[in-house]
Amino acid sequence: MMIKKITALLVPILTVLASQAAFAEVSNYEIRLPSGADTVTTVAEAAPSTPGYTDAESVAAWTQFLSDKGKDINTAATSGFSISSQAMGNTASGQVYATGSGLLPNETIPSSLSATGGTLALSGNTLTHVDSLSGLSSVGADLMLHANPLTNVDGLINLTTIVGNLHLYQNSGTLTNLDGLANLTSANLLIFDGAYAGTKLAASTPFCTNIPASKYFGLSSPGAFAVKSQICL
Repeated sequence: MMIKKITALLVPILTVLASQAAFAEVSNYEIRLPSGADTVTTVAEAAPSTPGYTDAESVAAWTQFLSDKGKDINTAATSGFSISSQAMGNTASGQVYATGSGLLPNETIPSSLSATGGTLALSGNTLTHVDSLSGLSSVGADLMLHANPLTNVDGLINLTTIVGNLHLYQNSGTLTNLDGLANLTSANLLIFDGAYAGTKLAASTPFCTNIPASKYFGLSSPGAFAVKSQICL
Protein backbone atom coordinates (compact mmCIF):
# COMPACT_ATOMS: atom_id res chain seq x y z
CA MET A 1 0.00 0.00 0.00
CA MET A 2 2.83 2.36 0.92
CA ILE A 3 4.63 1.64 -2.37
CA LYS A 4 1.50 2.53 -4.33
CA LYS A 5 1.24 5.86 -2.47
CA ILE A 6 4.90 6.70 -3.15
CA THR A 7 4.47 5.77 -6.81
CA ALA A 8 1.37 7.93 -7.05
CA LEU A 9 3.35 10.87 -5.67
CA LEU A 10 6.38 10.35 -7.92
CA VAL A 11 4.51 10.00 -11.24
CA PRO A 12 3.48 13.68 -11.57
CA ILE A 13 6.93 14.84 -10.43
CA LEU A 14 8.69 12.64 -12.99
CA THR A 15 6.26 13.79 -15.68
CA VAL A 16 7.08 17.44 -15.00
CA LEU A 17 10.84 16.75 -15.01
CA ALA A 18 10.59 14.87 -18.31
CA SER A 19 8.63 17.73 -19.84
CA GLN A 20 11.23 20.25 -18.69
CA ALA A 21 14.08 18.16 -20.12
CA ALA A 22 12.32 17.83 -23.46
CA PHE A 23 11.65 21.56 -23.55
CA ALA A 24 15.27 22.37 -22.72
CA GLU A 25 16.40 20.59 -25.89
CA VAL A 26 14.31 22.87 -28.09
CA SER A 27 15.97 26.12 -29.15
CA ASN A 28 14.42 29.32 -30.47
CA TYR A 29 11.13 28.75 -28.66
CA GLU A 30 9.24 30.96 -26.29
CA ILE A 31 6.44 30.27 -23.80
CA ARG A 32 3.20 32.14 -24.21
CA LEU A 33 0.40 31.93 -21.66
CA PRO A 34 -2.72 33.73 -22.94
CA SER A 35 -4.93 35.38 -20.37
CA GLY A 36 -7.27 32.82 -18.84
CA ALA A 37 -5.53 29.83 -20.43
CA ASP A 38 -4.93 26.67 -18.42
CA THR A 39 -2.09 25.29 -20.53
CA VAL A 40 1.28 26.47 -21.79
CA THR A 41 1.83 26.67 -25.56
CA THR A 42 5.24 26.69 -27.23
CA VAL A 43 5.56 28.76 -30.42
CA ALA A 44 8.56 28.67 -32.78
CA GLU A 45 10.19 32.04 -33.45
CA ALA A 46 10.29 33.30 -37.01
CA ALA A 47 13.65 32.94 -38.76
CA PRO A 48 15.56 36.22 -39.07
CA SER A 49 15.08 37.92 -42.43
CA THR A 50 17.96 37.88 -44.91
CA PRO A 51 19.66 41.26 -45.29
CA GLY A 52 19.16 42.81 -48.70
CA TYR A 53 17.17 45.24 -50.77
CA THR A 54 14.29 44.88 -53.17
CA ASP A 55 14.83 45.98 -56.75
CA ALA A 56 12.42 48.87 -56.11
CA GLU A 57 14.58 50.04 -53.20
CA SER A 58 17.69 49.70 -55.35
CA VAL A 59 16.13 51.65 -58.21
CA ALA A 60 15.11 54.44 -55.84
CA ALA A 61 18.55 54.64 -54.22
CA TRP A 62 20.51 54.56 -57.48
CA THR A 63 18.17 56.98 -59.22
CA GLN A 64 18.71 59.47 -56.40
CA PHE A 65 22.46 58.79 -56.18
CA LEU A 66 22.98 59.35 -59.90
CA SER A 67 20.75 62.41 -59.80
CA ASP A 68 22.87 63.81 -56.96
CA LYS A 69 25.85 63.33 -59.27
CA GLY A 70 24.11 65.05 -62.18
CA LYS A 71 23.38 61.76 -63.98
CA ASP A 72 20.23 60.14 -65.31
CA ILE A 73 19.65 56.46 -64.55
CA ASN A 74 18.12 55.75 -67.98
CA THR A 75 21.05 57.32 -69.77
CA ALA A 76 23.45 55.44 -67.49
CA ALA A 77 21.85 52.13 -68.47
CA THR A 78 22.62 52.65 -72.14
CA SER A 79 25.76 54.82 -72.05
CA GLY A 80 27.37 54.05 -68.70
CA PHE A 81 28.45 56.70 -66.21
CA SER A 82 31.58 58.24 -64.75
CA ILE A 83 31.90 59.41 -61.14
CA SER A 84 35.64 59.81 -60.75
CA SER A 85 38.03 61.90 -58.65
CA GLN A 86 35.33 63.14 -56.30
CA ALA A 87 36.68 61.75 -53.01
CA MET A 88 33.55 59.59 -52.92
CA GLY A 89 33.42 56.98 -50.18
CA ASN A 90 31.01 54.20 -49.23
CA THR A 91 27.75 54.67 -47.39
CA ALA A 92 28.18 53.35 -43.83
CA SER A 93 27.52 49.62 -43.49
CA GLY A 94 23.85 48.80 -43.01
CA GLN A 95 22.66 52.31 -43.91
CA VAL A 96 20.36 53.22 -46.78
CA TYR A 97 21.39 55.88 -49.25
CA ALA A 98 20.88 59.40 -47.91
CA THR A 99 19.84 62.01 -50.46
CA GLY A 100 22.64 64.45 -51.13
CA SER A 101 25.32 62.39 -49.37
CA GLY A 102 27.10 61.63 -52.64
CA LEU A 103 28.33 58.33 -51.17
CA LEU A 104 28.18 55.06 -53.11
CA PRO A 105 24.92 53.33 -52.07
CA ASN A 106 24.81 50.02 -50.23
CA GLU A 107 21.70 49.13 -52.23
CA THR A 108 22.56 46.68 -55.02
CA ILE A 109 22.87 48.23 -58.45
CA PRO A 110 19.40 47.66 -60.00
CA SER A 111 18.63 45.25 -62.80
CA SER A 112 18.25 48.14 -65.26
CA LEU A 113 21.99 48.81 -64.83
CA SER A 114 23.12 45.18 -64.66
CA ALA A 115 24.29 45.29 -68.28
CA THR A 116 25.65 48.82 -68.45
CA GLY A 117 26.01 49.93 -72.06
CA GLY A 118 29.15 52.06 -71.83
CA THR A 119 32.06 52.79 -69.49
CA LEU A 120 31.48 52.53 -65.75
CA ALA A 121 34.07 54.66 -63.95
CA LEU A 122 34.40 55.03 -60.19
CA SER A 123 38.15 55.71 -60.16
CA GLY A 124 40.08 58.16 -58.02
CA ASN A 125 37.75 58.04 -55.03
CA THR A 126 37.99 56.67 -51.48
CA LEU A 127 36.02 53.45 -51.95
CA THR A 128 37.05 50.48 -49.81
CA HIS A 129 34.64 48.04 -51.48
CA VAL A 130 32.17 47.81 -54.36
CA ASP A 131 29.70 45.40 -52.79
CA SER A 132 26.75 47.29 -54.27
CA LEU A 133 27.91 46.30 -57.77
CA SER A 134 26.95 42.67 -57.10
CA GLY A 135 24.08 42.98 -59.58
CA LEU A 136 26.47 43.91 -62.40
CA SER A 137 26.79 41.23 -65.10
CA SER A 138 28.41 43.07 -68.02
CA VAL A 139 30.00 46.41 -68.91
CA GLY A 140 29.77 47.67 -72.48
CA ALA A 141 33.13 49.46 -72.46
CA ASP A 142 35.74 50.01 -69.70
CA LEU A 143 35.32 49.26 -66.00
CA MET A 144 37.50 51.76 -64.13
CA LEU A 145 38.04 51.17 -60.41
CA HIS A 146 41.68 52.23 -60.11
CA ALA A 147 43.07 54.65 -57.54
CA ASN A 148 40.74 53.57 -54.74
CA PRO A 149 41.86 52.05 -51.40
CA LEU A 150 39.90 48.87 -52.17
CA THR A 151 40.43 45.90 -49.86
CA ASN A 152 38.55 43.49 -52.14
CA VAL A 153 36.36 43.40 -55.24
CA ASP A 154 33.83 40.88 -53.94
CA GLY A 155 31.01 42.97 -55.38
CA LEU A 156 32.05 41.94 -58.90
CA ILE A 157 31.33 38.25 -58.33
CA ASN A 158 28.47 38.19 -60.88
CA LEU A 159 30.38 40.10 -63.56
CA THR A 160 31.12 37.92 -66.58
CA THR A 161 31.90 40.34 -69.42
CA ILE A 162 33.83 43.57 -69.90
CA VAL A 163 33.82 44.66 -73.53
CA GLY A 164 36.60 47.15 -72.87
CA ASN A 165 39.42 47.19 -70.33
CA LEU A 166 39.45 46.46 -66.61
CA HIS A 167 41.37 49.20 -64.76
CA LEU A 168 42.38 47.95 -61.32
CA TYR A 169 45.67 49.48 -60.22
CA GLN A 170 47.08 52.07 -57.81
CA ASN A 171 45.63 50.08 -54.93
CA SER A 172 48.30 47.45 -54.31
CA GLY A 173 48.74 48.56 -50.71
CA THR A 174 45.18 47.68 -49.72
CA LEU A 175 43.87 45.08 -52.17
CA THR A 176 44.40 41.64 -50.62
CA ASN A 177 42.51 39.39 -53.04
CA LEU A 178 40.71 39.35 -56.37
CA ASP A 179 38.14 36.67 -55.55
CA GLY A 180 35.32 38.81 -56.89
CA LEU A 181 36.70 38.44 -60.42
CA ALA A 182 36.41 34.65 -60.40
CA ASN A 183 33.48 34.56 -62.84
CA LEU A 184 34.78 37.11 -65.33
CA THR A 185 35.38 35.31 -68.63
CA SER A 186 35.94 38.10 -71.14
CA ALA A 187 37.78 41.44 -71.25
CA ASN A 188 39.80 43.35 -73.81
CA LEU A 189 42.71 44.13 -71.48
CA LEU A 190 43.37 43.54 -67.78
CA ILE A 191 45.31 46.37 -66.18
CA PHE A 192 46.42 45.31 -62.70
CA ASP A 193 48.98 46.99 -60.49
CA GLY A 194 52.44 45.53 -61.05
CA ALA A 195 53.00 45.52 -57.28
CA TYR A 196 49.98 43.33 -56.56
CA ALA A 197 50.98 40.63 -54.08
CA GLY A 198 47.62 39.49 -52.74
CA THR A 199 46.00 36.07 -52.89
CA LYS A 200 45.93 34.54 -56.35
CA LEU A 201 42.87 33.09 -58.04
CA ALA A 202 42.65 29.34 -58.48
CA ALA A 203 43.65 28.13 -61.94
CA SER A 204 40.27 26.40 -62.27
CA THR A 205 38.22 29.60 -61.98
CA PRO A 206 36.42 30.84 -65.12
CA PHE A 207 38.62 33.93 -64.95
CA CYS A 208 41.89 32.02 -65.13
CA THR A 209 40.73 29.39 -67.60
CA ASN A 210 39.07 31.76 -70.09
CA ILE A 211 41.25 34.87 -70.16
CA PRO A 212 44.67 34.26 -71.75
CA ALA A 213 47.97 35.80 -70.67
CA SER A 214 47.93 37.98 -73.77
CA LYS A 215 45.11 40.04 -72.25
CA TYR A 216 47.31 41.30 -69.42
CA PHE A 217 48.69 44.80 -69.94
CA GLY A 218 51.78 43.79 -67.99
CA LEU A 219 53.09 42.01 -71.09
CA SER A 220 53.75 45.35 -72.75
CA SER A 221 54.66 47.19 -69.53
CA PRO A 222 56.42 44.63 -67.31
CA GLY A 223 56.94 45.69 -63.73
CA ALA A 224 54.51 48.58 -63.88
CA PHE A 225 51.54 46.28 -64.45
CA ALA A 226 50.85 42.66 -63.50
CA VAL A 227 51.10 39.59 -65.70
CA LYS A 228 48.91 36.50 -65.42
CA SER A 229 51.31 34.60 -63.16
CA GLN A 230 50.80 37.30 -60.50
CA ILE A 231 47.03 36.91 -60.60
CA CYS A 232 46.38 33.21 -61.26
CA LEU A 233 47.88 30.11 -59.68
